[in-house]
Amino acid sequence: MEEGIARTLGIKLDDRLTYDVAGERFTAPVTSLRKVEWDSFRANFFVIGSPELLDRYPATYITSFQSVPAIERRGE
Repeated sequence: MEEGIARTLGIKLDDRLTYDVAGERFTAPVTSLRKVEWDSFRANFFVIGSPELLDRYPATYITSFQSVPAIERRGE
């Protein structure tokens, strides 16, 4: 869990949070806190769950990449 959100909500390590995903509820412990650099343009999230925890629920995948402008690829 992102440390700033945890601090704001009063959440600590080993607290258990209940989530509702697609109408089904599950509970999971907070196992780590992390600092997020929100201005980094990287994909950042408040909470991250393991694939094993979420494998039975619908998913959306995202990615990011940096492309070199076409003019640089041609060596101009």
